[in-house]
Formats: sequence, C-alpha cells, structure tokens
Amino acid sequence: MEIPESARKSERAGRDEKVLQMRMKVLTVRRRFYIFIHHLFGVDYKVEEELMFEIDHWSKDHLHKVTRELLFSFNYMWFLMEGWIKEHCPEKAESDEFLKLSEDFGAYEAGRLQRVVEEDAGGVDRLVEFLKRSHWCAFEDIEMTKISDRELIMRTIGCTAQKAVKKWGMEYYACGRGGLVLREGFFRKLTPRARVTRIFTPPDSRPEGTPDKVSCEWRICI
Repeated sequence: MEIPESARKSERAGRDEKVLQMRMKVLTVRRRFYIFIHHLFGVDYKVEEELMFEIDHWSKDHLHKVTRELLFSFNYMWFLMEGWIKEHCPEKAESDEFLKLSEDFGAYEAGRLQRVVEEDAGGVDRLVEFLKRSHWCAFEDIEMTKISDRELIMRTIGCTAQKAVKKWGMEYYACGRGGLVLREGFFRKLTPRARVTRIFTPPDSRPEGTPDKVSCEWRICI
C-alpha cells in the first residue's frame, strides 16, 4: 500500500525536528565549552549572564560535589604531568624554570580570587579570607593559626598528596621547594611584602611537640 504524500511529509518533518534538536544540543554543549575555555584562560565571556553549569537547577551540595570532583581531576592530571617530567626530564624537574611555574600559578590563583573575595579585612585576616577560598582548602584540611596581625601559621593536616604517593609505593612526596614558591607567589600577589618560611615538609622531622597528623607547616609574615 502506497504511503500518502502527507504522511511522508509528516515523517520527514519529524526527522528534521529531531535532527534540529540534536544540533541545538551540540551547539549548546559546544558553546558552554567555549565559555569554559574563556574562563580558564582569563578571558571574560561577553555575555556575563551565561553560566557554565545549570546552577539554577542544582542544589548547593550537588554543585559543591561536582566542582570538587573536577578539581580533583585537574589535580590528578597535574601529578601525572609532574611525574612524567621527573621521570623523563629529571634535570628540568629540579630547575628554577620549572619551579617558576608553581610561583606563577600561585600568583595567578590569588589574582583570580581577587575578583570574588570582598576586601573587608586587613593584615593576616585578609590573607586568611583568601586562603579559605584557595585550592589548599578545596583539597586539604588546612589549619590556620593567627599569631599576630602580621604573622600566620599554616598547617596541612593529613595531606592527601602524601597519602596518594604512599599508595603508589613512594615513601613521601617532596613538596618543599615547590610548595615554598607556590605560597610565595600566592601571598606576594596579595601583599608584595609577604614572606613565607618553610618550618617543615616531608621528609623533615617534625618540630618537637608537633602532632603526627600535621603533614607540613609554614609561617607567613607581612
């Protein structure tokens, strides 16, 4: 039995509508990807009301979980790249040029946070507000002790990086030099006169009286 022309047109219209919907979905995903790239490299997207995530439909808890998983994914990639460099280019891994990348990252992160952190506090209280929103507090249990208006002690409790490398068969993750320049970049971007002192990092012995749960300790003075 021959299919009426009107039925064939209706069927084609239905297929065309599905194709159009699929193309719109692809364009939406692609557009969001471009927005993500713009934000990632520090270029402001022209339409400010456009968002990467559908936060109007997500709970605060869900948004936090998604963001944290993405952060862990980027952090994992950093460890993979750092491990590859240390294995295949060991002389570069210890170079000042490579360490400079950590310093630049610290300064870049602090600069990005300056866009969203309200500048109400002063002294080390201001640094604490930025530190609370940093990648350190996103990944780790960070203990911050204000010694005075110009001095702050920063500790990492049960460092996840140290736990991870032990699972990979390593005794410890040597973070001393990189951790120092990273913090210097971060805090000096906020306060150029900031000084960062490494009190201890693995494999150093902990200062007397320091709990075993403390993985590293730093002093920040302004």
